[in-house]
Amino acid sequence: RAMATERFVLSDIGEGIAEVEIVKWFKQKGDVVRQFEPLLEVQSDKANVEITSRFDGVLTDITCLDGDIAKVGEVLCVIESGDSSGDKSATDDSQHESARKSEEGTDAQFDARLSTSHSERPHAIPSVRHLAKKHSIDLTRVAGTGRDGRIMKHDILAHLNRAEIDIARADTCESMPPRSMPEAGVAPASLEEAEIEHRVKPVHGLQRIMVKTMTASAAIPQLALTEQICVDALEEIRDRICENLGSSGLDRMTFLPVLLKMTSLALRQFPELNASVDDTCTEMTYHRSHNISVAMHTSRGLVVPVVKRVETLNVLDIALELKRLSEAARSSKLSPEELAGGTFAFSNIGAISGRTAHPLVLPPQVAIGAVGRAFTSLAWKDGRAVPTRVLHVTWSADHRVIDGATVALFNKRWKELVENPTSALVELR
Repeated sequence: RAMATERFVLSDIGEGIAEVEIVKWFKQKGDVVRQFEPLLEVQSDKANVEITSRFDGVLTDITCLDGDIAKVGEVLCVIESGDSSGDKSATDDSQHESARKSEEGTDAQFDARLSTSHSERPHAIPSVRHLAKKHSIDLTRVAGTGRDGRIMKHDILAHLNRAEIDIARADTCESMPPRSMPEAGVAPASLEEAEIEHRVKPVHGLQRIMVKTMTASAAIPQLALTEQICVDALEEIRDRICENLGSSGLDRMTFLPVLLKMTSLALRQFPELNASVDDTCTEMTYHRSHNISVAMHTSRGLVVPVVKRVETLNVLDIALELKRLSEAARSSKLSPEELAGGTFAFSNIGAISGRTAHPLVLPPQVAIGAVGRAFTSLAWKDGRAVPTRVLHVTWSADHRVIDGATVALFNKRWKELVENPTSALVELR
């Protein structure tokens, strides 16, 4: 039966994505693969995506490993596929299995040769070789931790780290006088213990996305305004809603759905804050829909899904959508569509800890808000100090296109709505 070698390249997955990070492979070298069967999972700036095979055949090589960055058009793996006119029979499976075993035998022979000869070229992708050359590192002296002994980027960084520790140890031994005995009850901090604590960790996954987003944000001049809000009335309404959740699908109600709705009501009067700016900052787009990006913490890091068209939703609708997005975020099931299209951003950092936070704008958006946790403070009313529940909100805006007065007026309106939530009833749809 005729066999064809297919170079499986990373196709354009849309949303303007130019590169992805390899999260994990579902198939290993030598495995039989079927068309439309999941091959690997990748992570873009937008979401995690499963890539399926376009061929039937045997996976003969994987060129981009877990943690690697692959660009659109780059070869991810090689699949030896059969003639499409042939039968997909048990005989084919037997041939695939024989090919896999034969290749495994070849790999074992290669590994044996590699272990007995230092003249063989170490396994490493071009970017890793470039990093090693930059730091004058002999790759034959680096122990690879990747598949088939392949040298990874973190292996190079770890090698550099050990070299720095060795130099520091030599310098310390030459310059320091003999150590005196430690005081009773004080455990000595040995250099070996310090080495264990000092480790190099590659920046990847959601951290890598955060690096790109926050670096772009830091280049924008931003203004910030912080206000203290009384939430006594809001707590009372929240408690009443909780008593009547019934079969809504919610176990409890937090401040966040109400705060998002109040934000939408305030944005109706300040549409310039529900906008985005182009890369050259020469055009602003005012958005009709209030698509609010909400920061959510997961075990993998920060994700920012979008609650779409908040202006058309009631508080219960918003709460249910937040619950759905949160569950999808925790299970890494957010789609690119659920992470795209935000026009304004909001963070409830107080759900974790902290009274005040200074959020950074998420470009191309022009404004963001963050609230801390509610706490009890004393307020002066009718000539006496009265305990009251308050929280702090901080707004940040792109100062290239948004002035301080606009933010202050928006904050004033938002404060009125939150402190007197019944006044918002006439504006609710």
